[in-house]
Amino acid sequence: MFRVRCLDEVDSTNNVVKDALRAGEPEGLVVRAWRQSGGYGRQGRAWTSPLGGLYCSWLLRPDVPPEQLPTLSLVVGLAFRRALASLAGANGGRVLVKWPNDVVLVGEGAGGSGASRSAAPSLVLARAGVEGCDSLPLRNRSGAADLLAPSRAANQDRSSLFPGSRSGGVCPLVSASAEIPAFSKLVGISLEAVGGGVCVGTGVNVVRPAGGAVSVGGKNVAGYVSDVAPSLAAEDAKRAVEAVFGAVADAVGLCYQQWLSGGFAGFLDEWNRCHALVGAAVRVEDRAGGLLAEGEVRRVDERGRLVVADRAGAEHAVSSGEAHVRQCGL
Repeated sequence: MFRVRCLDEVDSTNNVVKDALRAGEPEGLVVRAWRQSGGYGRQGRAWTSPLGGLYCSWLLRPDVPPEQLPTLSLVVGLAFRRALASLAGANGGRVLVKWPNDVVLVGEGAGGSGASRSAAPSLVLARAGVEGCDSLPLRNRSGAADLLAPSRAANQDRSSLFPGSRSGGVCPLVSASAEIPAFSKLVGISLEAVGGGVCVGTGVNVVRPAGGAVSVGGKNVAGYVSDVAPSLAAEDAKRAVEAVFGAVADAVGLCYQQWLSGGFAGFLDEWNRCHALVGAAVRVEDRAGGLLAEGEVRRVDERGRLVVADRAGAEHAVSSGEAHVRQCGL
């Protein structure tokens, strides 16, 4: 269902797709580039883009209810997780989704460490065998509507719900010395509404570039698909990227069609089975550091919100958009 345009270098594939949306291009265009000079991800975070990564943006025009749109990034993330796990073979259980829109690598070597770490050992180990596993939107730096942004009321400051918590403080649910799971970022995803459609921006770290590790925005550390799929490391960079694109294009096409017809409900169980944060103690903050929720991650719900239980057991559902998840101990 996709028409692929591959460029040698561009500032951002997102910009090309957004221009195409404004020009009335029909659904199905995918713009790829071997390199980007101005790549960015969610919330406008810079994503360095040398040869060795898969940088592509997808032009979609989904005819779905507005409330369904924010779950598209979760579905795309799961599609990428399926594709990369299949390429990883026996290591596929180390490839997980991470709310709201990342695919991460867990376990040995992840996060720049030599071994996995875990506050709750089952958090990583239990997933080692995972299989198959109406307000106006806020604006990002390009002026396009960010479909991950919730209504302002949905994520109001909830600091009064979490006594003793302060913005930037240490989560009281775990000791300051507790260790946490080691993650490294394989995939980042952004959604922007433009010209009556959606630009889905995706970046995948496929092989380690000649110049060293890439920057993937924020406090994240880059991971590489070749770390869990050694056959890709043996290929030259372009062949490795082509192999990954072939796998993800098939997976995205299938998942997108299912999402159009049935929404997010059909993906919910798989998403939670493959979710790296289930059981983790987290703080969820807005861009300014204001507290949205704090406690243990329970699940993602049918609307794509992160459900966090506070120390009293009360559950709080947080929309994505401007939310930032910080694991306690980081």
